Amino acid sequence: MRLTFPVISLIFAATALADEAAIHRFDSHGAHQQEGFPEHAPKIFAIAEKTVTLHFSGLPADWQPVVHIHRTTVSRRIALPSTEVETAGDAWQLSWTPPETRGPAQYEIRLEGDPNRVVRIESRDPAWILATREALDIAGWEAQGLTAGERTALEELGIRTGRAASRDKQASARLEMRPCQDGTARRRVVWDGENPYFVVWRHDPATGDLGVRAPRWWISPEALATDNGLIRFLDLFSEPPPNP
Repeated sequence: MRLTFPVISLIFAATALADEAAIHRFDSHGAHQQEGFPEHAPKIFAIAEKTVTLHFSGLPADWQPVVHIHRTTVSRRIALPSTEVETAGDAWQLSWTPPETRGPAQYEIRLEGDPNRVVRIESRDPAWILATREALDIAGWEAQGLTAGERTALEELGIRTGRAASRDKQASARLEMRPCQDGTARRRVVWDGENPYFVVWRHDPATGDLGVRAPRWWISPEALATDNGLIRFLDLFSEPPPNP
């Protein structure tokens, strides 16, 4: 069941969403080079109505692909207006702005050239991001085993983590959210530094609490400073577990 949060005020509007384009860098083999992220992420998370810039390096000087942009659903592919790839120093660059939507939307940007490239993007409604940030800001938090940089990055999002009772430096890194609403389930996330891609959910039927094991790079300062990382983090503490 989706968590219910208070309606947002607009106090976060000036600081929560920057106007600058979100830049995503790819090498000559198509690997995603965004700082703080492992390569080969299956898709990019973006904010609707905020420009996304795709930067491709190490490709031939005569690379001039034909760009196709589609919104994709379970049963349809809807063609959208295209854009052009332009030179940017010693690389190629494409800028595109996901249109306004009321919920998550999936897109595919296909560049037909030599070599071919496919980039998948999921966009989120800015109002959802702002509302979720406010809700998480007023929740109770407890952290254990995090670095000073990780704590600082969380605090910059408005998340004030209390100190756990354990002083064991070898304790697993974890972050627990206790929503302010009575009866709302808690979420406990253990940050896994060994598996950079897998997320495992566990549900406690007695309490309704959720336990999650998630990649530790998701709370790195570099990741949380990006739209991509911010959306992943908000999903983890606000959205229901994915369907099996």
